[in-house]
Amino acid sequence: MNKYKCFYCSENYIKNTEHVFPDGLGGQNIYMSCVCEKCNHDFSKLEGELYRKGIANLMRSVAGISSKKKHSRNYFKAQTLLSFDELNKIVYEVNQYDDFKIELKPQIIEIGLKFHIEGTLKEDIYQLTDKVKKWKKNNLKMILKFPEKDDDCTSYVQFQIKENLISSETLKSSSRINKAVILDVLDSHELSPYLKPRIFLDNEKNLIIRAISVVDAVRFLKKFLIFTSRPVNINSYSKIVNDNGIVYVGFNFDLLKAERAMAKIILNCLLHYFPNSINFNFDKFKSFVKNGETHVIGEIERKDDLIDSLEDTHNIFFHQYGDNLKVRLSLFNGGVCYSFIMEDVNILDNMDYKRLIIDFKKKENKIQDKNAFLMSFNK
Repeated sequence: MNKYKCFYCSENYIKNTEHVFPDGLGGQNIYMSCVCEKCNHDFSKLEGELYRKGIANLMRSVAGISSKKKHSRNYFKAQTLLSFDELNKIVYEVNQYDDFKIELKPQIIEIGLKFHIEGTLKEDIYQLTDKVKKWKKNNLKMILKFPEKDDDCTSYVQFQIKENLISSETLKSSSRINKAVILDVLDSHELSPYLKPRIFLDNEKNLIIRAISVVDAVRFLKKFLIFTSRPVNINSYSKIVNDNGIVYVGFNFDLLKAERAMAKIILNCLLHYFPNSINFNFDKFKSFVKNGETHVIGEIERKDDLIDSLEDTHNIFFHQYGDNLKVRLSLFNGGVCYSFIMEDVNILDNMDYKRLIIDFKKKENKIQDKNAFLMSFNK
């Protein structure tokens, strides 16, 4: 049985699970031979900040990178997608999909002194009500914060119902909490002044409560639990949503983690396509990727009409300047561009360069030398 040594933590391991370029961004099905399963698991959390929470998430869905779930609608993905009914001053959770079509997510909103249920698809509304009933019966937990590390605790609010009285207390658990309501605070969005608490299903079918504060969310759930302590009908507020035709997009992600994810992608591709580079000292970059403590200077760049000229691609440009290597990562044809200078890393001749092309539609990776790069403009 083959044993490998992890580049990032130096531990020995058996199975390769880390993609050279992330599968979630359309990378080819090629695996690293120097990244252990634990580091792969940790890196998945970093990548979540880059392309599941950040603006790259929206680009990813607009570009049509397929979902792993078969037969699922390819929604545009962003941390927050809202529609505003200006006439009634109501903020709705929405989905946006093929050709910018809009539909209401299944949601229970507090409007005035009443609760109303909204949603475009009946099956989604049924699924929401079923999940809420099961949450009331078996769980009554609202997650405040997930652990940053595997050995950290999850913070949550535990609700209790006793003799028609609702109480709550904030607790922590070292065990995994399943099927709880997850809090998403929206306190600084332009629509926050109009936002009323609501429970809704996200695209992964998780129960989410969105509110402007923890206090607002707790108050809402207590009131909702009292209201539904006996069988009740919850109706739609209005069949017509008088919105202004605008979908308000919001993102809530950790920029440092997104930078660490990009540094990890660059390191992985460097190690795979330039195997001899493993002999250079990358301790500073490894530490940055692993824990974010080491200071690594990165730079946001604009789209380059030459480097980012190929449609439906990501590009990594390796450019040698003396003893230093500049590596520039661009996602979605230059929609997101980031570069790092790696000091004392000499893998090419001075002023030579190579480009790694990731065709995210075909899920193919291709490395180009300088001549191939220049010849590509003659086609």
